[in-house]
Amino acid sequence: KAPTVAPPICPAFVTAQTSCLALSPVCNGVCKASLTTVATGLNNIYDITTNSGYVYVVNANKGNVEKFRLDNTPSSKTTPTVVASNLVNPWGVYVTSDAVYVSDTFNHQIKRYPTGANPATGGTVVAGGNGSGSAQNQLSYPYGLFVDCAGNIYIADSHNNRIVRWAPNAKTGCTVAGKPGGKAGNALTELNFPIDVRFDNQGNMFVVDSNNYRVLKYVPGSSTGIVVAGNGQKVNGFNTAIGFYVDACDTVYLGATRGVIKFPPGTNGTGIPVIESGYTGGIAVDNKGTLFIGSRGGNVVQTCTLSSGTQVTQPPTSKTNIDLSS
Repeated sequence: KAPTVAPPICPAFVTAQTSCLALSPVCNGVCKASLTTVATGLNNIYDITTNSGYVYVVNANKGNVEKFRLDNTPSSKTTPTVVASNLVNPWGVYVTSDAVYVSDTFNHQIKRYPTGANPATGGTVVAGGNGSGSAQNQLSYPYGLFVDCAGNIYIADSHNNRIVRWAPNAKTGCTVAGKPGGKAGNALTELNFPIDVRFDNQGNMFVVDSNNYRVLKYVPGSSTGIVVAGNGQKVNGFNTAIGFYVDACDTVYLGATRGVIKFPPGTNGTGIPVIESGYTGGIAVDNKGTLFIGSRGGNVVQTCTLSSGTQVTQPPTSKTNIDLSS
């Protein structure tokens, strides 16, 4: 039987352990062109990401993750490659240079699929896998996830109201945000059903604190959040937000009921429309400024080019974990 001792707060995380992403150079952008469909035949698109000419999609109702080649041919939109299967209501996907990581949500675990692995049998449990619970070796309905340059996995452990970090080859994780033991709350040191986690290239961590209707930012070394989006009310899409992205200027993007909304730094609770695209699931932005939108109403992935934003130059990174080019 798994122990019931609550996990401790992790030692302060540092910038060197966080993002080596090539984030979008377009900050605070909007979509002005029409949408282009790049993937079809999907159902419940909880999360999407891009890597090396492919878009990866969590096809939740089928229990798998599929990748579609981004080459603008008719067959590429309808003929995906399954990269992970036999999952139970998967939610999050994260792609590195050598593997696909997936939240196998209703099995309370994270699985890793090396490049070229058999989608049905090639996945290895790298976090959780010991049933639902709040012990150090357990997760309870993990949602979004992030993998840093050192291979540490950051997980939105939703029913435990915490963000946990799982080191490579570790048997246990530790809490980096939220209260140990699964206590929910609305203080800046607490979370209530977090559903996703992201980092910027300065090592700041961003968390969608779903049931508190806000996004919190944690500077390196701190377990106290700063509200950067939302005002604690069911407005501006927070009652339905699923998709989540943070650009190089720390603009927060959310996929919500009517489309994608953004929260530039300093706007806090006031969301600004990026595009009205209908009921939106997962979203992603590549390093060319292309916005990928998972349409839960149409069960397709569509794209548009972000424009009218501020162009920024990305700082060099010592190691590239993922190529977000299309």
